[in-house]
Amino acid sequence: MAKEIINLHKQTIAYFDPRTPQINLGNFLDLLANADANIVAIHRECLEPNFFDLKTLVAGEMFQKITNYHKQLIILGDFTDITSQSFKDLMYEANKNGQTIFAKDLVEAAN
Repeated sequence: MAKEIINLHKQTIAYFDPRTPQINLGNFLDLLANADANIVAIHRECLEPNFFDLKTLVAGEMFQKITNYHKQLIILGDFTDITSQSFKDLMYEANKNGQTIFAKDLVEAAN
């Protein structure tokens, strides 16, 4: 996985660029374990499509792993095409909580 350690606003972030192979439940824990930082940033395009279908529980399971391993997750990308009101609500609540953040880029996430 293509990883870079970035320092932004005195925070160390493990940034996985868009070339990162598809992230699914099977390899997400490995990604967290090898992050070398408490904040992990990944691109939306890297997530398996089931992540965005709440019925599959993939997002919930990934969020639980983030909590269990005391990490913070930033999911980067354009989310304007999300039509599911449930998923929009999830993004809103996640951004309020701060453990998982949906943002256009790292600058937006830092704010």
